[in-house]
Amino acid sequence: MKIPLLPHTDHLLPKGRAKLTIAQARHIRMVKEALSSNEGFLMAMIDSNREESEITEVPALTTRVQIIDFHRLEGDLLGITVEGIDILRIMKIHVDFDHLLIADCSSYFIWPPFPATSANQYLADKLKQLHATVPDLGELYTEPKYSDMTWVCQR
Repeated sequence: MKIPLLPHTDHLLPKGRAKLTIAQARHIRMVKEALSSNEGFLMAMIDSNREESEITEVPALTTRVQIIDFHRLEGDLLGITVEGIDILRIMKIHVDFDHLLIADCSSYFIWPPFPATSANQYLADKLKQLHATVPDLGELYTEPKYSDMTWVCQR
């Protein structure tokens, strides 16, 4: 499976959400292809201290995301909201004609749902508290699944 790859300082796991700003022509092409193919694209976590020109390595395991919303931002930038779909293993990366990274990848194990118990409920409570104190983060999740510890731990 060949999927465009976006190196980014944020990291998502399945069902996680993030807002991204898209500015470069190659990433606009990535968004168009992701929307037309329904394949999504990969978000690979990178060190925030590295400049883009220095990016030569990304983690072997990364999250495939789908675009769930988009809108125009000030300055003719594109804002998108993405949600993690699954985990994929990157086997090889090549650079396309416009410098968009394309990854050859395969499926990888996804954590199954795990119910909250009295022993781990405090984790869900802490996440609820975080979502309440950081509304921009909490509003990304219209249907939070605080009773599923897999969902909680992947936030």
